[in-house]
Amino acid sequence: MRILSLTIPTLFVAGLASAQTTTPPPVQTPPAPAARPPVPAVFPAEAKFAFVNLQFVIGESKAGKAGLAEFKKIQETRDAQLQQMAKEIAALQEKLNTTQLMLTADALRTLQNQIGDKQRRLQFESDTRDAELQRLSRDIMDGIGAKVMPIVDGLRKEKGLWAIFGVRQDPGGLELVSVDPGLDLSAEVIKRLDAASGVK
Repeated sequence: MRILSLTIPTLFVAGLASAQTTTPPPVQTPPAPAARPPVPAVFPAEAKFAFVNLQFVIGESKAGKAGLAEFKKIQETRDAQLQQMAKEIAALQEKLNTTQLMLTADALRTLQNQIGDKQRRLQFESDTRDAELQRLSRDIMDGIGAKVMPIVDGLRKEKGLWAIFGVRQDPGGLELVSVDPGLDLSAEVIKRLDAASGVK
């Protein structure tokens, strides 16, 4: 039985795609540690259901952090290229605005054509960048999802559960109104994922 097979990749793609125009996708971080370490919640022996906080797994696992770092690095590189192109267009536009009355018809037409060519190139590169980041996000999330799924399914079988739910804070995510904290298997998923991923 495959659990969360669609939920995890979709969550990653949505999160990373949202970073393309601003900043890398926000990740949920655990609360600041208390003065005294809290006592780990005990998983109820009679439980038939459990849940995994997907955002927590993404944000805190080594594989998730590595994926987000890789995405951010490529995103920043591509954005820097686009910003440089935009600066070149702005400089040409400024030149046009300040010298057009002094230019010959041919020179004016040449400058206008340069601006038009660069604007079209910028749009093309921007579209290419979006497609590239979308493809990268899918590749990263498919890889992480392929590692998470066996862990989640293994925990379900190991604990004799009927189902493990994936929860998140995004709109449409499963909301837990009241729950035994021992049913949260997120930390165990992260522990096993880190051990299996080989990421330092």
